[in-house]
Amino acid sequence: MASPVHRIPRPAAVLGLLAIALGLLEGPAAAQTTSPSPPGTPTITATGTAAGQLAVGSTIDVRLRVTDTGGWQRIDTIHISLELHGAPLDLIEIVPTAFSIAIVGSAAPPATIGDKGVVKGTYIRVDNGKASVAAQADRYTLTFPMRIALDPPPGARLVLSAQDTIGISSDDVALTPPVVKQNQGFPWGTIGLAVAAALFIGGFVGNMFSTRRAKARPNVYATVARRLDEERSKR
Repeated sequence: MASPVHRIPRPAAVLGLLAIALGLLEGPAAAQTTSPSPPGTPTITATGTAAGQLAVGSTIDVRLRVTDTGGWQRIDTIHISLELHGAPLDLIEIVPTAFSIAIVGSAAPPATIGDKGVVKGTYIRVDNGKASVAAQADRYTLTFPMRIALDPPPGARLVLSAQDTIGISSDDVALTPPVVKQNQGFPWGTIGLAVAAALFIGGFVGNMFSTRRAKARPNVYATVARRLDEERSKR
């Protein structure tokens, strides 16, 4: 007599196959996420400051330092972005190995850092002639003055970032706090009205004092006539 054949119910078989498949998929993924980075991978970091106010007419002193463990020559680009909610309003691009500076989207070509002239964007002006750069070992530093030509909208701020030649990027570094409405400069129309009002008030007050002085001033001819009459009466 043949031994009976035990059949596995279909739902149990399906669950078993799913468990095996999931185990195969999770194994390589887990190994990939827990594996350490290859030794000797270069890292890039960026730090900086921007002393000044993001308001029309202000000058901001920008200082930045980018370090790449593979040497400063591995730094590909440095970006200083005037951005609003992550979208750039003006974007300064610096290429360390070419010693060049430019504003992305500008009609002017990149300029050599330190050459006389102004690098112009919509909101910012960089006095390139006053820029100073130093590069040594794994460190690249740059300083320059930046003038604000147009009031940035509330929420805008300056952000620094850098990238190396193999695509590794530094963290974004906020150089300034977001612009608030109270920090913005006065509109030129308001300034013009204030100047006109000051001139009007100054003229009015000046005329008033001159009128008072004229009234208080003695009449020379009347004084002479009075003294002549006094002399005649004494005779």
